[in-house]
Parts: sequence; structure tokens; C-alpha cells
Amino acid sequence: MSVASIQSRLRQAVPAISVGVLTADMMSLKTEVGLLEKAGVKLLHFDIMDGCFCPMLTFGPPLIKGIKTALLKDVHLVIQDPLEKLAPYVAAGADMITVHIEACRNPH
Repeated sequence: MSVASIQSRLRQAVPAISVGVLTADMMSLKTEVGLLEKAGVKLLHFDIMDGCFCPMLTFGPPLIKGIKTALLKDVHLVIQDPLEKLAPYVAAGADMITVHIEACRNPH
């Protein structure tokens, strides 16, 4: 999806709530994403935690890639050295990515 298309979809969705996948029932993920689509949700939020930058470990690019949806995929990298690890998340279908500046060795 082009950057202009993503920006346009975000503008149309404002104000919007980005609903987190982390609280979903992973055994019924397809059904739960379907319910979000029917409810009019526009953004699906993925908290990616590595167990290093923060104490919890969650999921990675395979889950993002595996979820087939028209919802925008909002990926929040709560990981150490996120700038060095962006490519797999972009390749997996992340429409937007947020990083923690304090997790970056060379943020410039």
C-alpha cells in the first residue's frame, strides 16, 4: 500500500482507536479480527515486545503477516535496537511503525 493511501485512510479514520491484538484470544484470532472489522475499527495494533527492552515477550513478523485483513496494521516496536529490525516488519505488512527513541543506539 502506498504511503499516500495509508495517510488518506488515517485521515478518514480520525479520531480512531487502534485496537490491540495482544488482548485477543489467539485461538480465535480470525473470528476476533472479523468482529473488529464489522464493528468499524480501522487500526489493528500490534505490541511487539522482545523481552530485552521490556520484560515481556510477545510475537513478531510472522503473526503480522499471517493476519489477513483490510485493517491498517499499526506496529509498536517495544524492542531493543528497533531501527535495525524494521525491514522484517515492513515486509510482513506493517502499515505504520512506532519505535521508542530511547531503545535506539543511533537515532539520528
